[in-house]
Amino acid sequence: MYTINLGGTMVKGPFAVGGSGSGYIYGLIDANYRPDMTRQECIDFVKTAVAHAMARDGSSGGVVRLVIIEKDAVSKEVVMGNELPFMPWQQ
Repeated sequence: MYTINLGGTMVKGPFAVGGSGSGYIYGLIDANYRPDMTRQECIDFVKTAVAHAMARDGSSGGVVRLVIIEKDAVSKEVVMGNELPFMPWQQ
């Protein structure tokens, strides 16, 4: 997979991160990404990463919309803001 980072460089890597909150979570993703995650670990990983980005980015909305693409299926999930795994004001 290739991504173009915030500085404009094309980088090959195992994942892509984008959006206005992405700059806030690269360290979190680098520290916690594993290529061998289970389906549920991957979903939880994405929810946590997006929740962290939302907590730091004033342009983000209040929900996480996931599209889970698998070999034989595509499913969608919406996680409401009060159900997110991290928000600093919940600490």
